[in-house]
Amino acid sequence: MLHQSSAQRMFSSSIPQIEKCFYKTLEVKKDANHLEIKEAYLRKAREFHPDKNPEALEYFTQCTKAYETLIDDQKRAAYDEESITDEEYFTIRIGPIKINLFTVAMISCVGAFSYYVYYLTILKPQQDKNNCPIDHKEFMKQMNQKKEQK
Repeated sequence: MLHQSSAQRMFSSSIPQIEKCFYKTLEVKKDANHLEIKEAYLRKAREFHPDKNPEALEYFTQCTKAYETLIDDQKRAAYDEESITDEEYFTIRIGPIKINLFTVAMISCVGAFSYYVYYLTILKPQQDKNNCPIDHKEFMKQMNQKKEQK
């Protein structure tokens, strides 16, 4: 048991840094065919599978994403055309800050709906309470007509 844990510690220190580029992650060329991509993925999977090396879970997940993208011709074409990952598709960068536009849109929708509910439940009843339900001009007109008839 002691020998295995020391081997795992040595192995975990050799986990590569996660690359944004899927080609660099799998260590294949951009013109690699399906067989080369599959072989590269299997090599990475044997080495960094979480069952064998639990510390490499994040790296293994990135390898799997890279494989799933590069093995599918449509996903690969879209990736090559735009050279961005799924997570970065709806993300903009303003200096060091990353902003996910999907999250911003959802927060805006929730905020707008919350204000609408607040308006209907609190503001509108207060406005209606302050307004008199009787149209005084019309009422005075009717009263004057009744007086003239008498």
